[in-house]
Amino acid sequence: MWDGRLKKLLLARDPMGPRPIFYSLQPGFLAFATEIKALWTVPDVPRVIPDVAVGYRLMAYPERPPGGTIFEGILGLPGAAVMTVTAGGAVASRRYWLPHADPAHEGRDEAYYVATYRALLAEAVACCLRRTLQPAALLLSGGYDSTAIAGLAGPILAPQGRKLIALSAVLPEDYKGPLRDVRRWVEMCRRAMPHLDVRYFVRQDETILTDLERFFACGDRPASLVHHVRAGLYNMAVAAGARVVMDGVGSDYTISPRAPGALARMLRKGRLGQFIREARARSRVTGRPLWRILGSVFKSLISRAADACDAQHSPRRRTAMGGGGAGA
Repeated sequence: MWDGRLKKLLLARDPMGPRPIFYSLQPGFLAFATEIKALWTVPDVPRVIPDVAVGYRLMAYPERPPGGTIFEGILGLPGAAVMTVTAGGAVASRRYWLPHADPAHEGRDEAYYVATYRALLAEAVACCLRRTLQPAALLLSGGYDSTAIAGLAGPILAPQGRKLIALSAVLPEDYKGPLRDVRRWVEMCRRAMPHLDVRYFVRQDETILTDLERFFACGDRPASLVHHVRAGLYNMAVAAGARVVMDGVGSDYTISPRAPGALARMLRKGRLGQFIREARARSRVTGRPLWRILGSVFKSLISRAADACDAQHSPRRRTAMGGGGAGA
């Protein structure tokens, strides 16, 4: 918004920030847009990727300064932020909201959190499905997150006699190499969830170099290592008539935040029977000997105990880490 009286431009983003704002502040002008490629219609906006950005990319290092991009002279406004720019070039920005815990959810037991999370996730899935006129699709890997979405879609679609198009990238059935195939887990989902319409994408001659420049241009950033696979899945969704595609991402941070230490946690909670069943299952699925799995569990327990002891006797360290520490 432009304030003609104060000669001041206001840029703002919503709290969650799904729609971006990028800008380039150069001597004598400011250019802003919702896509980086739009900024390049202005001749004086640089088109340079610094060496440090290339290094970060090669090292798969995700950290960047707030609002930073891989391009020189181009920044992004964070979500829940506002920025003002005066006609004289003075810039000021601030965050008007930060995520915080609702006091109503603090201090509850684990059963409460499981039930509440399930209800919220079910509501999110329902919002994606209940008003769709065309079929909906899901990128299904058989993992925690996408399987949870598939299961929660059942009570919504089954009474309507509708199917959820489940798209999975799998290896050829005669494949004998070292790569793990999700087909086994997807078939387990198919048997347990009759509302799924499972369709497989099998990569042919596509590689990470396929259509690389096009994907770079579409995303304003380097393409991912699996962009060619995702393109195949999306093309299948379009061919099936889907106009909504759901994708489970981030189970390690939401549905299964303790995935690396799940077995150790079962022991700490005294769930011995569950621990034995899960340890045997992990050995069977991964091919690792049971003694090696048990060794990693006890290593996790010892490491956690050491961290707790260190935190208890190092108040300065706790303060420096903001009170949460590495185990938060």
